[in-house]
Amino acid sequence: MKKEKKLSQILGLDLFGVPFMHSVGIGPDADPQVKKYNSFPIYSFVETGPIYPVSPVEAPSYKFPISLFKSGKNEVPPGLQEAIDSIGSRPRPLFTKIMANIAALPSHTDCESLTADLLKSFTWLYDFVDLFVIDTFRKNADGACPLQSHEYLSESMDALLDMRLYYDQRKPILLRVAPEITDSSLESMLDYMMYSGIDGIIAGSSGNPLPLVERIEAASGGRFPIVACGTIGTSDIDPLKAKGVVLFETDRKNARKLLSYFADTQLK
Repeated sequence: MKKEKKLSQILGLDLFGVPFMHSVGIGPDADPQVKKYNSFPIYSFVETGPIYPVSPVEAPSYKFPISLFKSGKNEVPPGLQEAIDSIGSRPRPLFTKIMANIAALPSHTDCESLTADLLKSFTWLYDFVDLFVIDTFRKNADGACPLQSHEYLSESMDALLDMRLYYDQRKPILLRVAPEITDSSLESMLDYMMYSGIDGIIAGSSGNPLPLVERIEAASGGRFPIVACGTIGTSDIDPLKAKGVVLFETDRKNARKLLSYFADTQLK
């Protein structure tokens, strides 16, 4: 605990224009319903979600408001209102950043509906979170990953990036990819990121993310900061950092080990 307290006293890691306490955070499995983020004050960030405009179970019976910008609490889609209420009603850890993993409803398979879902979540949550994550491998009701399509990706992300221009504070948008991504899809996505203004990429894996990180680094030429997400041990830290990894996202058990490692090696 002394190591963790010592670690939490250090600030100065600035990534995507956001100050981070250190480089270790925990993934969405720890807080899928945006209700536990305040239980992890020693971690630099917590990814929450996926957050839908409404619960996928409730979606068939819910009618979305015509306008995103009508006043009144009842105009906020219930899934987002629940997330906003959860964040607002819980004491916020001083230095822990919230990464909101926002997603379109699985039943919304066309590009227009998918974009509208993401835009709703992005707009209503903007003042309550620190970063946004878009999982490009999240499947819809047809079993497809629509954001693997350049058309779907560019149209939906362009809408978020355009909306971001209206806010005084610029909040980062990160794209999550999985090991299943093809080389051609990865190159297309990185090309889009380069000219669009997407801030970074998350290499997400159920195992060691290093092979995926190596592919991203090779394809991008090291142009983008990478968040490594998966089963990360202390022996993986240096190889991942050498390939452009700036943040480490893992489960609570591994995160504690990484925190202890950084306290031992960097903060003595």
